[in-house]
Amino acid sequence: MKRFLRLAVILLFNVALTVLLVEFSLRLIPLPSGFSSYLKVVGMLEEQQAASLRDPQTGITALRPGQTLTWSIMDGKWTITTVPFPDNPELGFRDDGLNPQARRKVFACGDSYTFGFGVDDAQVWHEQLERRYGSEVDIFNLRDLGNSVADIRDLYPLYKDRFPHDTVFLCIYLGNEFLDCRINANRKQPANAIPPAGPAAAPAGELGGRLVAYLKAHSYAVRLAKYLMFRRLAKVGYYNLDTRREVYQPEGRPFVFTIDYEENYLVRTCEKEYSPEMEEGVAAFRLALGELVGQVRAEGRQLYAFVFPFKEQVYWEQWSDRLSDPGRYEPFKPNRIVTQALAAQGVEYYDLTDEFVAAGRTEVLFWPIDSHWNPAGNQFAAQLIHDWLSRRGFP
Repeated sequence: MKRFLRLAVILLFNVALTVLLVEFSLRLIPLPSGFSSYLKVVGMLEEQQAASLRDPQTGITALRPGQTLTWSIMDGKWTITTVPFPDNPELGFRDDGLNPQARRKVFACGDSYTFGFGVDDAQVWHEQLERRYGSEVDIFNLRDLGNSVADIRDLYPLYKDRFPHDTVFLCIYLGNEFLDCRINANRKQPANAIPPAGPAAAPAGELGGRLVAYLKAHSYAVRLAKYLMFRRLAKVGYYNLDTRREVYQPEGRPFVFTIDYEENYLVRTCEKEYSPEMEEGVAAFRLALGELVGQVRAEGRQLYAFVFPFKEQVYWEQWSDRLSDPGRYEPFKPNRIVTQALAAQGVEYYDLTDEFVAAGRTEVLFWPIDSHWNPAGNQFAAQLIHDWLSRRGFP
């Protein structure tokens, strides 16, 4: 028996030592760019999950309050601060604190562009916009409202009375709007919903769960194991996680484009002839927009819409010649569809695309690898939106 225990201890020691060696090696040894990106992004996603919890009132994920979090993207790190919900101190959202004395209170509804993904708190476009108005205007955002107009349509009624506001900013990111609306139409629960909590975990189980969550968020060795065992499940959205993907960086330019992803997913939005599934997405978008506009107007709240271009539109000329058939595409077709739908609903809107394309000829407005606006892009958007709103008498 003693011999068995001795062997078990030696085995465990060797396993632990091997894991530590792998951990340090993955952090110190130069790795292929695709796999290195995988390690960073999976950690980023796990970090975000570890910082979230379930809203018992809606079943939707929310951030934990009172946190200062530093998260990663492939271009660097960014920091967010969370404050409590006005009606539940156990739930949090990204903000510098609500201002109940503000004359205008604005609920900014949108996806990760509206959340300010990739930039520090003070750099987010609507935080910059808010500062231009002093204490007169308070603008807040819930990332939990999903990825598309259809998601916002489903979730806005769950939050509209919990966050007092008189104005709604509807922010529409063109890159995945139609496909995400189609996904919404085909699923049975809202975006960002998580299964109801099961029985309360025992203290030992809770401690073990926290340990596993920490390892998933911070250990390169755990990410490597996940990659080797679940490679087909390891691809995550926009990011170049598969080392077989074709990555293209135009000479003398900062941007990196993942050609097969853009051709197979992102710029399908710009095809001259849409596939049946894309047409379904457009129909779902139009339906959701009409219903959301009705919800906002029924509450007597003012509505402005802002249309955000994606990086491949703004810098189309830098990379589109790498597409297998560039003639299949009309870069600004999604703009026409979205703005026509907004006009049909009588919504005041501002499409930022033309200004971003013009400025993009000389300015770097997006992160080189990540798809979101960098600090300069957020600042530019804040300036454009401020000027547009001023011409309409806001606030």
